[in-house]
Amino acid sequence: MKIAGLLLGTLLLVSPLAGMAHADEARPIQDDVVLTLEVEDWVKTESATVHVAVDAAFDGADSDTVRARVLEMLDKIAAGATWRITNFQQSRDQAGLERWQVVAEGRLSQGQLGGLYDKARDASAPGLQAAIRYIDFTPTLAERQATIAKLRAEIYRQVSEELNNLKQIYPGRPFRVHRIDFVGTGLEANAMFDQRPRQTMRAETKSAMAPGDAVAVSAKAKLSATVILSSTP
Repeated sequence: MKIAGLLLGTLLLVSPLAGMAHADEARPIQDDVVLTLEVEDWVKTESATVHVAVDAAFDGADSDTVRARVLEMLDKIAAGATWRITNFQQSRDQAGLERWQVVAEGRLSQGQLGGLYDKARDASAPGLQAAIRYIDFTPTLAERQATIAKLRAEIYRQVSEELNNLKQIYPGRPFRVHRIDFVGTGLEANAMFDQRPRQTMRAETKSAMAPGDAVAVSAKAKLSATVILSSTP
C-alpha cells in the first residue's frame, strides 16, 4: 500500500510539470524590433508678442476718461491689434493724483513691428506715458503644434518604411506596430528670440533695438519616439 501511494504521488507531481512544458511549447514566439527615432524641424513665426507699459497720473474723477485714453493709445501704437491688459496697479501719490501702471500685450504681425518705439513715444501725452517693455518672438502655440504634427507624420512615415524593410528581409514573419511612445516635444530654449531690455540698458539702446526691419524668426522643434514592432508566426 505504501508503494502504491508513493507511485501515485509521483505521477501527480510529474503530470502538472508535463502540462506546463507542453504549454510553453505551444506558445507562439514573439519577435520585437525596438527603434529610437528622432526628427526636427524649424518653427517659423512672422509675428511677435509686444508688451507695452503705460504710466498714467490724473485726477481721480477722470478715471473713466483715462481708461478710454489708454485703449486709444494702444490702438495708435498698433492699429487693429488685439490688446489684453495683463497687469494693473493703482495708487495715489502725495499730490493726491491717481496713478495707474498698466501692462498690455498684443500679438503683432511682422508689418506692424516697424517703428514701435517711436509710435509709443508719439502716442504719449502729459500725464499718460507709454513705453515698449519688450518684444517676444516666441512662436505661438498654434505654430508649435502645427510643426509637431508635421514631425509626428514624419515619424509615422519612417515607421512605415521600416515595416516594409522588415517585410522584405523576413517575408515569413509579418511585423506590425506594437507601440509608439513620443517624448521630447517642444522648442530648443536657445532658439527663442526675446528682446527684453536689461536694467542697465539706456534709452538709446532701446531705440537701436527697434525692429523696424524685423524678419521672420524661427525656433527649432524636436520630437523623439520609441517604436516597438512585433511579429508572431
